[in-house]
Amino acid sequence: MKSLLLLALMILSLQANIYETVSDSRDFNEKQKLVILNSYNYALYEDLGYTLAAIAIVESSAGEIRVNISDPSFGIHHNLVSSVVNRLGMTDTCYNRNKVASRLVTDDDFSREQALQELLFWRKYHSNNWRLMVMSYNAGHKYQNGQHYLNKVIYWISVLKGN
Repeated sequence: MKSLLLLALMILSLQANIYETVSDSRDFNEKQKLVILNSYNYALYEDLGYTLAAIAIVESSAGEIRVNISDPSFGIHHNLVSSVVNRLGMTDTCYNRNKVASRLVTDDDFSREQALQELLFWRKYHSNNWRLMVMSYNAGHKYQNGQHYLNKVIYWISVLKGN
C-alpha cells in the first residue's frame, strides 16, 4: 500500500513540474501551452508524456505549423500521412490521404493518438530502446538519420522538466 501511495505522489509531482514549467513559460502562447499539456497527459499512461509533448514542440511549434508538404506530414505531431492510412487499414488513395491529412490538421486528439501509436510501434520494434524509438519516429527504418531530431527532443524534455 505504501509503494502505491509513493508512486501516486511521484506522478503528481511530475505533473506539477510540467504544469508549472509550461504555465510560467513566455516562449509559448496559451494555445501552444494547451497543446503541450494535452500531449503530455495523453501519453502519460504509456510513460511517454514528456516525449509526446516535446515532439509537439519540435514538429509543429506546439500546434503553430500543422502542415509539412515535403513529407507529407500533418497535425500537431506531424504524422506521416502514408503511415496513418496504413495503420488505419485504409486503401492508399488520394481521397483517403486527403481525408486523413484534413483530420490530422483539425483533430488534435486524432493526431495525438496516431503519434502515440507510432511511438509504441517503434518502442516495440526497438525492444524498448527510447532513443531508437524517437529517432525512428522521425526517420523510420533509417533511424541513424534521426540523431539531430533526438537531440532536439531531449532538449525540449529537459526544458519541460524544468532542468
